[in-house]
Parts: sequence; structure tokens; C-alpha cells
Amino acid sequence: MINRCIRADVACALSCGAEFTFMGRTCMYAVGALGDKGGDHIIEMLKM
Repeated sequence: MINRCIRADVACALSCGAEFTFMGRTCMYAVGALGDKGGDHIIEMLKM
């Protein structure tokens, strides 16, 4: 279990054997900056 907010750190953690990571801060920044569109935007970015 790792709490990180940068996508590269998430990929690194998963490749090192972590079963999941937390990314709440990233989502909150996106929603804070762009409202509902920010939440949708970060989800689309993570799908890439």
C-alpha cells in the first residue's frame, strides 16, 4: 500500500509488487481547479 500522487510513482509501485496505490490528492487538485470537468479529466488521463 503506497500513497502517491504522481502517475509515474504509481506505475513504479505496481511494478514493485504493490497491489494498489492511493491517488486521492491528484483527483482533489483536478476537481479544485476545474470542478466536475476536472474529475472527468483526471479519469481520462489515467486511462491512457
